[in-house]
Amino acid sequence: AMPVSILSYEQIEGCKFERYVLFCYDLHLPRNFTPQCT
Repeated sequence: AMPVSILSYEQIEGCKFERYVLFCYDLHLPRNFTPQCT
């Protein structure tokens, strides 16, 4: 996987303050790859 981006945001709900950081990656998969629920 190759890192491509970082997203950060804050959310305020009443007295609750939350910070989130999402790390985004590009996954190189074969063309015939089919995701399966396990």
